[in-house]
Amino acid sequence: MKILETREVLTAITKDIICNKCGNSCRGIANYCGLIETCVEGNYDSTILEDGKKYEFSLCEKCLDNLFKDFKIRYNCKEIINKNNESYDKDRNFLSSDLWWPDS
Repeated sequence: MKILETREVLTAITKDIICNKCGNSCRGIANYCGLIETCVEGNYDSTILEDGKKYEFSLCEKCLDNLFKDFKIRYNCKEIINKNNESYDKDRNFLSSDLWWPDS
């Protein structure tokens, strides 16, 4: 025989994710957008990041885009759905269009 007991369980939900650089929300229309809850670690040979420490942060899409613009070496861009490589220039043109940042 199964004996049941009713309990109230509290669940932590994410209310928002804030960009560590600008302080704005990373919330998009349906999801969080940008570089969300990522981390980097300092290693033995690190000269700037401390050895054995993990640095956790989030960047919204605009701050991530600004980071991309500062890259001296172009990043690789691949479409997720059809796995085609996309040129850096085509990606940069799309990101700078009014369709991407209409209120900029």
